[in-house]
Amino acid sequence: MTSFKDRKPVDIATSAADELRRLARYADRSQEQLASEMGISRQAMNTKLNGGPLDLTEFVAIALSLGRNPSEVLQKAEQSALADA
Repeated sequence: MTSFKDRKPVDIATSAADELRRLARYADRSQEQLASEMGISRQAMNTKLNGGPLDLTEFVAIALSLGRNPSEVLQKAEQSALADA
């Protein structure tokens, strides 16, 4: 059985970005809207949500702008990464 310690950080980070994208779709929020709220370009937001660098501050800001608890989003991402193993 795979455990969290066996997961690579990049797997969890990718799952976290996937979860943010899913939540944005569920909330009917475009990447352009999220980007505008963060003061970055739509292209930069697209990169962040599709495997590019996404730092913790940005992750928290996006989760909060979607009305979600960042720790719950990360927990869901960890569970997804573990299930995909």
